[in-house]
Amino acid sequence: MSWAMVWGANGGIGNAIVKHLHDAGWNVIGIAHRFAENENPSAPLLTADVGSARDVEQAVAAASQETDAVDLFV
Repeated sequence: MSWAMVWGANGGIGNAIVKHLHDAGWNVIGIAHRFAENENPSAPLLTADVGSARDVEQAVAAASQETDAVDLFV
């Protein structure tokens, strides 16, 4: 099964991409600066600031606990 990491998953376009990929059969990990509670139950959600190298590294490390390969970065 294919895996995708979607940055900005809490925004309109990012949230739509998460839902579209999930509906198409992808496993999706959503990443955003912050999330509302239960905002997108179709994907594991990680909080990270893309402007912070440390946050990005931590998000990738957390995602690697879910899968050993990510096929798509959005």
